[in-house]
Amino acid sequence: MTKSNFIKKLSEKLRILEESEVEGIINEYSYHIDQKIREGKSEEEAIADFGDFDELVKSILAAYHIDKKPPTMEDYFQSFLRFINKVTEKIMAMESGQMVSFVVELVVLIILLRIINLPFHLLLRLTGGLFTAVTWGLFAPLKGVFNYIFEVIYVVISVYVIYLFVNKRLFSKD
Repeated sequence: MTKSNFIKKLSEKLRILEESEVEGIINEYSYHIDQKIREGKSEEEAIADFGDFDELVKSILAAYHIDKKPPTMEDYFQSFLRFINKVTEKIMAMESGQMVSFVVELVVLIILLRIINLPFHLLLRLTGGLFTAVTWGLFAPLKGVFNYIFEVIYVVISVYVIYLFVNKRLFSKD
C-alpha cells in the first residue's frame, strides 16, 4: 500500500473522531512513514511495519475509548451539520462573483432535476390510471404505494446529486 492510500484509508476509518484528532493522527503516521523512508525503507515496508491495518485502526479507536458500533441517527445528523457548516464557511469565503456563479449553477441544477422528474411523473400517472382502469379499482391502494416509492427514490437521488455538486464545486482540490 502506498503512503497516500494508507493516509486516505486511515482518514476514512477514523472519521468518527473529531477532525482535529484525525488530522493529528494522520500527521503522526505520515511523519513515521517519512522517518522510515529516510532510514532506507520503501513506503510499502514502512507501512507494513505498522502491522495489520484493521488492527491498527482498532487500537487507535480503542485509545479514544471508541467501540466500533454502527452509526446512529445522531451521528448522521452531526455529520450532516458539520458538512453544512463547512459549506457555509466555503461560500462565505468566496468573492461575490464566485458566490453568484455558485448559486446560479446550483439553481440550474435544481431546475434540471425537476425537469428530469417530469417524464417519470407523467409515466407514473399514465400507468397508474391504466392500472386502476384495468383492475376495476381493486388495486388502487398500490398506486399510492408506487407513487410514494417513486418520490422517495427521486428525493434521495436529487439530494445525492446536489451533494456531489456541492462537494465537487467547493471542496475539490483541482
